[in-house]
Amino acid sequence: MGSGSSQSFYRDLPAVPAEAGLCDLSHHRDVPDDWCVVIVDIVSSTAAIEAGKYKDVNMVSASAITAVLNAAGREDVAYIFGGDGATLLIPAAFSFDVASALYGARQMAKDAFGLDMRAGIVWAEELRKARAAVRVAKMEVAKGVRQASMSGEGVLLAERLVKDPQTAKTHDIETLFSPKVLAAKPADFRGLECRWQPLHSRNGFDVSLIVLSRDTGDAAKAELYRDILARIETLCGKPDSWKPVSEGQLNLSSDPQLLAKEAKVRTAGQGRAALLGRLASVFAANMVGRACIAFGLKSGSFDGRSYRKATSQNTDYIKFDNALRLVMDVTAEQKAALVAYLDQLSAEGRVYYGLHAASSALMTCLVFDYASAHMHFVDGADGGYALAAKAMKQQMKDLAKDRAA
Repeated sequence: MGSGSSQSFYRDLPAVPAEAGLCDLSHHRDVPDDWCVVIVDIVSSTAAIEAGKYKDVNMVSASAITAVLNAAGREDVAYIFGGDGATLLIPAAFSFDVASALYGARQMAKDAFGLDMRAGIVWAEELRKARAAVRVAKMEVAKGVRQASMSGEGVLLAERLVKDPQTAKTHDIETLFSPKVLAAKPADFRGLECRWQPLHSRNGFDVSLIVLSRDTGDAAKAELYRDILARIETLCGKPDSWKPVSEGQLNLSSDPQLLAKEAKVRTAGQGRAALLGRLASVFAANMVGRACIAFGLKSGSFDGRSYRKATSQNTDYIKFDNALRLVMDVTAEQKAALVAYLDQLSAEGRVYYGLHAASSALMTCLVFDYASAHMHFVDGADGGYALAAKAMKQQMKDLAKDRAA
C-alpha cells in the first residue's frame, strides 16, 4: 500500500451504521504497518477518582484526544475515549506531531489538575510481527458523525507495552522524541468544551458497563456480543429508553467551578489572569447559549432550536474496543436483571464484566463546529468506566484464584 493511500486509510474506510455493525467484526480492517497505536492513560486514576477528581480525569483524557485531532487531522485519526484514558490509531507520518500534542497534554495535566498522564506510541508493524492484529471499523453514530470500533490482540498488547514498567519507557513519547523538541510545538486544545450540567438519571441509575467476551474466534465473539445487545433490549428496552443523554436533560451550566475545568485546560501555564479571562469568556458564551436555547435563536453556528437534539444524538454512549462499553440509564429492577444475566454468562465462562452505578452521568465535548462537527463523550459520574474496569479486573483475579485452588 503506497504512503498516500496508507495515510488516508481510516478516512477512506466506508462508514457502517452503528446499530447494525457495532460488534460485527467482519467490518473491521487490518491497520497498515505504517500506522501506530497511541495509548493515553491517567496514572493512578483510581486513586484520583476516589479523591473526587473523576471529572478532572475525564477532562485530561478528552483533552489528549482533542490535541491529537488538532495535530493530525480529524478525518485521519481513529479514537476511542475510555474515561481515564484513550486509544488512538494514527498514520506513522503524524507520529511526531501527535507526540508533541501529547507532550503538551501531559504538561497541562500536571499544571492544571495535578495528574500524571502516560502517553506511548507502538508501531503497528511491531505488533503484527508479534502476531497481534490491530483492526478498526468506522461506525456512523448519527448523520455525518463517525466513531471508531477497534479489535485485535494488538490493541491490548500496545496497552500492556505502554503501561508495563519493563517496556513503558521504550514506547514513551519522551523516549521516542526529544522532550526539548516536543515542547517547541505547543498543544492545541481548541474544540474541547465542558459546559453542560451533570446529566441526572431519569430512571434511577447511570450504569457504566464493560463486557469482555471469553469466546475464541471473531465469529463466536461477534455472535455473543449481538446476543448480549439483544438481551439488553429485552431487559431494558430499546436504546432510546436507556440512553443516558436525552434532549430534556441537557442544560448549559452557570457553575464557575465546572466551567473552570475547560478554562484550566486552555490556559495551563499562562497564569491566573489568563485563567480568569478564559473563564469569563466561557461563562459569557454559556449565557448566550442558554438564551438561544430558551428563545430559539441562533448565534453564529450555534442554533438554539436544534443543538440539544443534535447533542443527544452525537454521543458515544455505546462503543466497542475489544470489549462492549455502554453507559445506560436504568431502573433498579433493570440493573438487577442485567447483573443477574451477566453473572450467568460469567459463571458459564463466557464473559468477564465490570459495572459501576451512579446517580448521574457526565459529558465532555469535542466541538469543532456547532452545526456539524461535534462529538460528546459520556461517562458515569463518580468514576464510571474506570471503576467498571477495576471491577472487571478484580473479577478476572478472583476467577484465576478459583481455578488455581
